[in-house]
Amino acid sequence: MKVSLDQSLCRGDCICEQICPQVFVLDEDGIAYVSEGGAPVNPGGPDRWAKVPASLESMVLDAAAECPTQAIFVNDGEAADQAEGETA
Repeated sequence: MKVSLDQSLCRGDCICEQICPQVFVLDEDGIAYVSEGGAPVNPGGPDRWAKVPASLESMVLDAAAECPTQAIFVNDGEAADQAEGETA
């Protein structure tokens, strides 16, 4: 599973960070970012994907479902791999 977050949609409600702080972090700008190993990986926006450890997948899905602005995008499988390859 891979996850991405569109910062242009995020309003900094912190819900994702509360649900899964291992994957979502708030930066000093008050906007959420997806992290991989504790470092933000998608400051470039929704076209950057982070791999989600299997043990965190359900929490990431919960965070995406609870996001009031639907800024979190989850992809499981080949489509995420293709999207990542197109932006590299």
